[in-house]
This record gives sequence, C-alpha cells and structure tokens, in this order.
Amino acid sequence: MVNNNDPFRTKSKKEIEQELVEAKRIADKIADTVKKAQTCLASTDFTKYRDSAQGAIDGLLNLMLMNQDMEPLRFAFFAKACLAKIDVFKQMMEMPEKDAKRGNV
Repeated sequence: MVNNNDPFRTKSKKEIEQELVEAKRIADKIADTVKKAQTCLASTDFTKYRDSAQGAIDGLLNLMLMNQDMEPLRFAFFAKACLAKIDVFKQMMEMPEKDAKRGNV
C-alpha cells in the first residue's frame, strides 16, 4: 500500500505532471486577476467608486469625532463599528491596486 501522505516519498510521473498543470492553472488565474485589476484601475467608474468610498470614510471619521456619548461602552462600540467600516472601505479601495502591482513583481 502506497502512503500518499508521506512528503518525502518519490512522486510518480503522473503526480508531477498534475502538479505542473495545477501550477500553470494558478499562474494563469493570477495573471488574469492582474489584468482585470489594471483594467479596473483605469476605469472612470473605479475613480468614481474610489472618490465615493473616500467620502464615506471621511463621513465615518466625522461621525466618530461628533460622538459625544458619555457612556464609555456605547462610545467604544460605536467607534469600533465605524473603524470596522472604514477598514472594509480601505481594503476594497486598495485590493485592485495590490492585484495590479502583482504583475510588476
């Protein structure tokens, strides 16, 4: 019986070929993602989206600054909720830029 879980075993020719096919498939997906990210960044729609997201971030920061709740827990939970939303907006804005740069690495 062959133990396929042994990382030190000699791989068969078929296993090596399958790994090469899988590696090529993954490389193609990465290249496709890079191309789509570059197209996205060049789009006027993405520019509008980025401006809108930045406006939302600015609005959330203003809400946090205006928060006058004297109850510490409510104040903290409100601030944490705003920060979580800001984090999501920032990630959504930065993800295409990171993907587009992968092609330049």
